[in-house]
Amino acid sequence: MPILPPRDIHLMIIGFAIITGIVVLIDVVLGFSWLITMDTPRPLFAPKWSVVHAWFGLQAMMVITLMLTFPIVELIAGVPSDNPVRFAWAAVATLPIQAAVFCGVVVFFVRIVYGERMRDIGLRIRPHDWEILYGIGAGLAGLVIIGAVQVLTNVTIIGIWGLQALKHLKIIQNPLYVGTLLKPLESGVGLVALVVAGAVIAPFSEEMVFRGFLLNALKKRFNPATAIIVSGIVFAAFHLPLLYIPAYVAMGIYMGYVYHKTGSLWVTFFLHLTNNALAFLVK
Repeated sequence: MPILPPRDIHLMIIGFAIITGIVVLIDVVLGFSWLITMDTPRPLFAPKWSVVHAWFGLQAMMVITLMLTFPIVELIAGVPSDNPVRFAWAAVATLPIQAAVFCGVVVFFVRIVYGERMRDIGLRIRPHDWEILYGIGAGLAGLVIIGAVQVLTNVTIIGIWGLQALKHLKIIQNPLYVGTLLKPLESGVGLVALVVAGAVIAPFSEEMVFRGFLLNALKKRFNPATAIIVSGIVFAAFHLPLLYIPAYVAMGIYMGYVYHKTGSLWVTFFLHLTNNALAFLVK
């Protein structure tokens, strides 16, 4: 993993500080708005499928996940870690915990807060054959979309700022890219664990959150196009590397559209699974 120069580290810290500031500002505005409209709640604060539930639910997921996984990372790899292999295994070990937290929060809102069934968000006990085949086919198409958007992003950066700017951005993002952190496991038993955790467990929990929870909440308050775009942007925001943000936005919008058209989380799960599995195996 390359060591970044102090200037780049400072820029990353500033970037994280700005993002954190924006999130806190939104929290304050939403909290104040909720207080002054408690008697006559506005649509965003509706008792069922509230956008505010989704917003604060996402933050709760992240906080709970960090609290539960940090001790595991410290136990397996140590903090800070100077062993890339042990750190990669620690990262893989935390994915099931993250998935359990993500799914648990969604189930809490859908089943307990809203009193609805999981099949109401497109998650039946077993997928139909058409959902599997549709998802796999859509996943293959998704790889083409990601590749095209990534090429366009790289060409745009080179055209505006030059090839050196692209190389420098890759150096900056490399330490944050999950593929860099997990690279020591890309063979043997490590590859199997990586595919199971990254291509099966993680996609299932992410589909529950971003399509099953967030997108449905947004669709109750906005038109489908707006809801799909916003959910796609939020999906991308959870994947840090700057160079891949446009591709993640495109993929998030694409998966949101597929979910909107099919109404099935199984379709987008197999879409997501196909995309991640092939990405891991190709690399």
